[in-house]
Amino acid sequence: MRTEIDSGLNSGGVIKWFLQRITGAFLLFGLLTHFWVLHFFPPEHGEITFETVMARLQHPLWKTFDILFLLVVLYHGMNGVQIVINDYIQKNGWRILIVGFLWIGGLFLLVKGTITILSLT
Repeated sequence: MRTEIDSGLNSGGVIKWFLQRITGAFLLFGLLTHFWVLHFFPPEHGEITFETVMARLQHPLWKTFDILFLLVVLYHGMNGVQIVINDYIQKNGWRILIVGFLWIGGLFLLVKGTITILSLT
């Protein structure tokens, strides 16, 4: 059974709801930008190849964009899963355990993704 503290404005639900909408809009913009620039916008040399895509990904601006995109994707996805967990797992102990594993997994993916993006040379 949930207590008064777990519900209402004190639960952070309004902020999570708002951030879910903002990150969703950024994901749409970021995905369209990523695909357009890296896959459809022809480079100076005329043809899109693996080498031209990798050359673009080596630029610091695109590395920054991809790291921000990774952060937003992970936050949006993990926040959504956490909302579902909070809705369906009633026991606090199980909820804390599952959400803890979720955030540990997200942190692992963030570190692994950031290392991958920064290692593109």
